[in-house]
Amino acid sequence: MKAAAVCFCAFLPLWAQTTRAVESGYAYDINGRRVPTGWSVTRQTGPGESKTVEHALSPNGRLVPREAVVERIIRDDASGRVVERTIIAYDPNGAPGPPVKVRIEETPEAAGGKRVVETTWRGDINGAFRLSERAVTEVRRAGDTEFATTTVARPKWDGSLETFERTEAETQKTKDGSKARISTYRPDPNGRFHETERQVVETKEAGSETVTNLHQYRVRGSQLVLDGQTLSRTVKHDGSEVTEVDILRADVPGRPTVPGKPALVERQTIQRTQSPGGLRETVLSRLASPNDAGKLETPRVIAERTCTGQCAP
Repeated sequence: MKAAAVCFCAFLPLWAQTTRAVESGYAYDINGRRVPTGWSVTRQTGPGESKTVEHALSPNGRLVPREAVVERIIRDDASGRVVERTIIAYDPNGAPGPPVKVRIEETPEAAGGKRVVETTWRGDINGAFRLSERAVTEVRRAGDTEFATTTVARPKWDGSLETFERTEAETQKTKDGSKARISTYRPDPNGRFHETERQVVETKEAGSETVTNLHQYRVRGSQLVLDGQTLSRTVKHDGSEVTEVDILRADVPGRPTVPGKPALVERQTIQRTQSPGGLRETVLSRLASPNDAGKLETPRVIAERTCTGQCAP
């Protein structure tokens, strides 16, 4: 396949009236000591442009970039929205690899619907770009229900595009939240599409409390069965937020797998505190006892994230 002649215009960052946020991560060892992980993220946002750089420790202990993402708004008006995104991944020593270019074109359609085309090109060491993937999403609305179909195509050996995956989503608003069903279809060796994954999500809101129940289904044998469940409950109060998450899986180490009957493997408690100085997030974990399926071990802090500047909730 010949390299596509794609022009991505160079631009100089304009950081007038920018906002900036810096996130840092910490872990806790088995003795409960807080240890910096070396991971950090810096975000800068200016008019029509944003830049995010993720850093990590290199093998020799230096802080080096791991990924950089620059997003630029090309157009945003009544006729639609166009965004160009540049992604650069770095090796463990901080050397940049070939860039990835993504162009996202969103066009409004009748009755509140829209069409979104996301095209991805990958660069090579010679500076040429090749088409890597194209995803087309069609969104339509009918009353309180939204339907979205996403078709993902990738180039074949001869350069023509072939559908790799199709996702169908249906989201319905309810009086106290929403219900959603997302199904993923992939082709078999004969090109026939079959449902390989399904997610069913129900969200309920009552005052300051939000409860989300996610069921995950995957193919086992020849049919879809319940493979996992995540149940979360979030309560907000005076600038703070506490989320309790129960994680259930069908495959639990040390226990027989029972298809369709996931067991509790972990309960996480995520505490977030927002202040004028930034955001602090702490994660506590209680693992399921390997000797007693009905009990959880003593909670321990496993991670912490801090953010200073203009931090998103």
